[in-house]
Amino acid sequence: MAERPSTPGSSQLAGIWVGMPVIDATGRLVGSVKYIKRGTPTADRPTADRPTADEDLETAFARALTETEPQVDAELAEELVRQGFLKVTGAGLMDNDLYVLPDQIAVADDDAVRLSAAVTELTVEREHWF
Repeated sequence: MAERPSTPGSSQLAGIWVGMPVIDATGRLVGSVKYIKRGTPTADRPTADRPTADEDLETAFARALTETEPQVDAELAEELVRQGFLKVTGAGLMDNDLYVLPDQIAVADDDAVRLSAAVTELTVEREHWF
């Protein structure tokens, strides 16, 4: 099992792929990686809800429906987009999806993403995103 040491920033997301199991600091299975977003240090906030000058209303609406990550409050979304994040599908049937910041990742090895944080320290996806 080849371990990749943690380093600050989005480089911690390297070597992680969709479907990898995620285990928290207590050894509990949190879920599996659903989405990976590399950091954009200069981003101020997600732009999915802002139409651009060169798109029609139908295109802007379709983009807004498909580009809604992360689904959290605007201030927190800014931070997640800047640093990058993992979106993790909850392990249980009724579990919410969670967001993991790069500095919450202890190590990503060949078997799993192991966190330096407990599941209770992770950001929970907003439940009603309509």
